[in-house]
Amino acid sequence: MRLKIFAAVAVSCCLAASALAASARDDLAPADSGWTEKTGGRDYRTYLRYVKGADTAEVLMVGRVSKSPRECLAVATSYAAFPEFMPYIKFTRLLSSEKASATKTINTVFFYVEAPLVSPRFYTLRLTDEIGPTVCQSAWDLEKGAKRKTPADPAFAGKIPDPSSAVETPLNRGHWRFTALPGGAGTRVDYYVYTNPGGKIPPFIVNKTNAIAMPLLWKAFTERLSGRK
Repeated sequence: MRLKIFAAVAVSCCLAASALAASARDDLAPADSGWTEKTGGRDYRTYLRYVKGADTAEVLMVGRVSKSPRECLAVATSYAAFPEFMPYIKFTRLLSSEKASATKTINTVFFYVEAPLVSPRFYTLRLTDEIGPTVCQSAWDLEKGAKRKTPADPAFAGKIPDPSSAVETPLNRGHWRFTALPGGAGTRVDYYVYTNPGGKIPPFIVNKTNAIAMPLLWKAFTERLSGRK
């Protein structure tokens, strides 16, 4: 009789653990379809989605943190500090900041990036940063107008080692979205990017590099969020 009770308890515990694991995985599932899971850890997952007729894939990272959406947004929009903690970003410059409303700010930022195996990259982004009651977001696309900058700009003199070697990224759009979880259980983090670094890099190398970069980005983001440098 005792053996039967023990076996029943053991089965119940296994089922409960499986249910919790499945629930945790569902919490980190993409909000839309077509994604293929690539990498992940205890508190995040990364995905790729291939775009018909395009050379490179969309990249998505979904995670959970204990901080609030506003605290998350503060880290994701600390552009001047990116060279201190963001992977591969060596130099940034806030070019303009416009308060569109009490909850929305439009920032234009120049980025200079040095990633492994390729020439340095640069791009200028127009970022729309929004604060809401339960959702905070930073969404971006390339700035191709008058505010676009290059490494050769006199304002960056002495900041970029070899401006002539850098390649401009022709595609870069995406977002950070931070959604409060029920009951004050923390925040769901969605990071999405669709980019092409330009140059003559084979698409499969681009996709692999993007997938590898996501764990580094998650580590950098969560460490900064928790106060660890």
